[in-house]
Amino acid sequence: MLRLTEEQIKAGIDSYLTELKVVKRYSENTLLSYGTDLSEFLAFYREVNPPSVTIKFLRRFTGYLTGMNMQAASIGRKLSALRGLLEFLHRNDIIETNFARYLKNPKTRRKLPSVIQESDFGRLVEKSGEADDDYKKSLNRVLFELLYGCSLRVSEVCGITYSSFDYYRKEVRIRGKGNKLRVVPVSESLLKMLKEHFELQNQTFGLNDYLLNHKGRRLYSKYVYLIVNKYLSMISDIPKKSPHVLRHSSATHMLNNGADLLGIKEILGHESLATTQIYTQVGIERLKNVYKKSHPKS
Repeated sequence: MLRLTEEQIKAGIDSYLTELKVVKRYSENTLLSYGTDLSEFLAFYREVNPPSVTIKFLRRFTGYLTGMNMQAASIGRKLSALRGLLEFLHRNDIIETNFARYLKNPKTRRKLPSVIQESDFGRLVEKSGEADDDYKKSLNRVLFELLYGCSLRVSEVCGITYSSFDYYRKEVRIRGKGNKLRVVPVSESLLKMLKEHFELQNQTFGLNDYLLNHKGRRLYSKYVYLIVNKYLSMISDIPKKSPHVLRHSSATHMLNNGADLLGIKEILGHESLATTQIYTQVGIERLKNVYKKSHPKS
């Protein structure tokens, strides 16, 4: 077994993150999370100072994470980053054996996503129209329609361009997670809204293919989060008020209205149907609530 130094692991982490950025085109948020998680692994490696990455050491690291009283989902995310690193190190002959398969995520009961009622979306758009200038009003409406109407992730909204839209086919090309391309249908009303918004944006800030905030800068996740959080707080008491709530709501409402689960999977850009199936549980929980409130035998 070859001795693996802290410097070699650090260099491996840097090279791995570069691959994720350049080759796989991971988002800045994902790269930041991976970097933070792998830095924690490196610090633990430095402290324990094992001869190399072994099954025994990896189990010790997993035990360390469990002992930190982290949520199972957080531990799972850290182990996912570590599995990717180990596979990279093995592929590049830095470690002799790939122990990634021995890293099992802790079992967790997946929480049901927060969603708004179908009627709430109209109220949300109406409230956002109370912004203090025409540009903000227009941008707010576009953001909500993309997040809910197209079921997009916030990172996808921030990366979208005017040329991403096909106005003849009524669809938009989305570069999603893992640099995967998908096509999402777009309503005629949203296309009209986008044309009008980009005309206003170009008059206000000059030509730009990307959506810009009210200061003329490219959209970023925190900006979109603050907008969504502000207006969701006005119309709903759900615990989470993030942009992802609108994506969850869109998927749930499509399913409630008879959409095919496979079709929803394609629109959302999920790799696995199992990920999309969480929305069937949301629908079941809604039916349970209706039953409890209205059925005489409940």
